[in-house]
Amino acid sequence: MSASRIISFTLLMILFSSIAWPDATDETLNTLLDSGSVSEQRAAFEKIASSPEQYIPLVRDRFVAILNGQLKPTGKALDQLFYLAAFLKDKSLAVPMEAIWKDIRLLPDYCLYSCPIVFALTVYATSDLWTPPDNINKSLLRHYDLYPEIRKASEISLEPTPQERRVQGLDRYMDETARESERELIEQAGPMTQEYLKRFAAACQLEYSVSSSKNLKDLYWLAIQEVWDAASEFRGAVYTTIYRAEKARRRGQ
Repeated sequence: MSASRIISFTLLMILFSSIAWPDATDETLNTLLDSGSVSEQRAAFEKIASSPEQYIPLVRDRFVAILNGQLKPTGKALDQLFYLAAFLKDKSLAVPMEAIWKDIRLLPDYCLYSCPIVFALTVYATSDLWTPPDNINKSLLRHYDLYPEIRKASEISLEPTPQERRVQGLDRYMDETARESERELIEQAGPMTQEYLKRFAAACQLEYSVSSSKNLKDLYWLAIQEVWDAASEFRGAVYTTIYRAEKARRRGQ
C-alpha cells in the first residue's frame, strides 16, 4: 500500500471514530450536569477531578455558548456549571463568567439568594485569578452581591465560629453532629441523607469548623449536590464552608 493511501486511510479512520464515538470527556461533563443518578454524577465528578485540565476547554465553551445564545441551561445544571468552574479554578474561565455576570440580558432573574455565579467569581477573586471591575453599572442583584461576598470570603476566619453566631432552633440535630468528624459531617450533609434538617445541621457544623483544605474536593461535591430550601440556607452554609477551605488552601493548610 502506498504512503498516500496509508495516510488517507488513517485520516478516514480518525474521522469515522470521531463520528461514531462522541468524546468521552464531553460525555462525562454531560453526565455530571444532566444525569438523574447521584452515583453516575459522583463517578463523573471523580473523573473530572482526576484530569481537570481536560475539562477546562469544555466548560469554557459552554460559557461562550451561553453568551452567544446557543445554550440556555436552567436550574440545577446551570448552578453545577458554575460550581465546577469554581472547583477547576482556571483563569480562562473567569473571562466568560464575568461577561455573563455583567450582561443584564442574560439570566436577569437568576438567583435571589446566594447566587452560584457570584460564588464562583468570589472564589476566583480571592484566589487572585480575577479582579472585579470597579465601575460596573449595577442593575441586577448579582451585581450588588458580589463585592460584599468577596469581602466576606477574604476576611473569613478559620477559627471555630462563636456559639452566639451559630444557627438557632436546631439543638437536637446540632447536638447529634457536634462530635462527628469532618468526614462524617460531609457524608451526612451529602445527597444520601434523606432528611433535610440532618443535612442542614451537618452543613452548619462544617461552616463553623472547617479550617483546612484536606476535603476541599468533597466540599465542592456538596455544592454540586446541594439541597434547595426557600432561603438558600443550606447553600449559604456550603459556600461559607468552601470559603474557609479555600482560604486554608491559599495558606497551604
